[in-house]
Amino acid sequence: MAADGRTRSPVQNPQSKIERVALIGNGPRAETRAEAVRAAEGAGLAEHLPEATAAGVIQRQEAAFDVGFLCGTPGRRVERAEAALRQGRHLFLEWPPAASAAKAERLAARAEEAGAEVGVSRPLRFHPLFDAVPEGARAQLVTARARWASGGGPCQRQTLTDALDLCGVLAGSRGGAAGVRRLDAQAAPPSSDGASGGGADARFGAVAAGLRFHSGTYATLDLRRLLRQETRAFLRALAAGRPAPVSLLDARPAMRLTERIMQRLR
Repeated sequence: MAADGRTRSPVQNPQSKIERVALIGNGPRAETRAEAVRAAEGAGLAEHLPEATAAGVIQRQEAAFDVGFLCGTPGRRVERAEAALRQGRHLFLEWPPAASAAKAERLAARAEEAGAEVGVSRPLRFHPLFDAVPEGARAQLVTARARWASGGGPCQRQTLTDALDLCGVLAGSRGGAAGVRRLDAQAAPPSSDGASGGGADARFGAVAAGLRFHSGTYATLDLRRLLRQETRAFLRALAAGRPAPVSLLDARPAMRLTERIMQRLR
């Protein structure tokens, strides 16, 4: 069942669908994904492609891969995902999966038509903290603190979405960030000397947001380790014929909430 109540198509022939994994993109995050794929049981890294050669490989029906990890430029992500879905391939998308929540919804519809699973990167959901929380438990207070070290505006937006998504999960909201009843947000401008972080093109020096959920908690996180955990969890789900741990529809509420906050801060 999808996050919006729709029935989702099951994975077909799951035991044969993770043997050949193609990873597209370069950089530290892509390398971490590649390490996790190599270590995953039943999966193998068939190709690790630079961005420049990605488009042609994805569109070839005879291309030798079952699952694609798209770690390249966000601006081309939807286009390449749609090309891979036309070939019936499962996908894992780095954040953001699309330029807007509406585009993510359309991509989810295409994935359902193709009978393919599309996982989305939300590594904070795989922190060991959740192993110690009883199923169905809801905390009463969430305090999430995050810093962006570099990357300017895009990095700030992603950090904000990560924190919002984590708050929704810890709040025990079935719809994640969709469970917000009230939202308040304020921002301070970046300092002229760059001391606030975020790089020279930082949009904000600081952001404060108040969200009324049902509950919450506080956590510190190791992002690199969690990238490996979510990569393995996605591949295990495919092999077992289960839906992606975090789907496009699961990611939609946090994207919408981020859009609401960014609108208020303009």
